Amino acid sequence: MKKDERYIIEGWHYRLLILDLYLLFVENVSLARKLSAAKSQKDFMRLQKQAERYKKRAYRKMRGWGIPKDCESFASETLQTAITKKYLTLLPDTVEETEI
Repeated sequence: MKKDERYIIEGWHYRLLILDLYLLFVENVSLARKLSAAKSQKDFMRLQKQAERYKKRAYRKMRGWGIPKDCESFASETLQTAITKKYLTLLPDTVEETEI
């Protein structure tokens, strides 16, 4: 059985990660609200144009996390691996609990 690896995240990396996740959440909620408020075909066409900007932002965020652009659909393990590489530092096995 594989031993659980322990990681540490620096304060500013933690803030960047939380900011990234917050912005994704806000964009998702904003788009959902706009979709639910759309009444006409014209509103949906306008939202479709705005969705292209959301897609570009998402690809920019994926690139920043180290996920390739051609990766249209990916598993949570891909996202976890990318975020681990970007923000987390693996703790060596020699570190005691009291040192953390």
